Amino acid sequence: MLDQIGKIDGSGWYLPWYVRDPKNPEGPPVPVLLADAQTGEILKRVGGPEVVLHGVNAKLFQKGVHAANVVAATVRADQQADKVYATGGCRVTSLVNPKDTVLTSDRMTWDIAASRIVAQGHAHVERRPKDAGLPFTQDGGTIVYDLEHNTVTVE
Repeated sequence: MLDQIGKIDGSGWYLPWYVRDPKNPEGPPVPVLLADAQTGEILKRVGGPEVVLHGVNAKLFQKGVHAANVVAATVRADQQADKVYATGGCRVTSLVNPKDTVLTSDRMTWDIAASRIVAQGHAHVERRPKDAGLPFTQDGGTIVYDLEHNTVTVE
């Protein structure tokens, strides 16, 4: 049926994205993204349907653990590429690596397989040291936040 549509839209969207754990393929699905949106749409694309959400509050999961919260004007999830794209006043607040790291920008790409977030356009990061010292900030055109190695690179 989706190949026959041009567009479906509506309000009050909820998008859950789960995957199977390769170490336990018969076990329960592992969350990747849970998103609530004010509105959304399904668009017909050459590679298959695309879900686009607007006015988004989402939870990002790393290896099944709630790792960050995201707020953005628009989010689209590409399950085939294992990426989440956000635009418009993007804000990611980390719950780990270290806690309370806040990354903001005009647009972001979360590369799930590489476990990193690339923030572009007016990118800004504020990190709080684990020892509860003073936070430090960095600004740049592009900031790469590597969640696996807990590093921030400003370009």
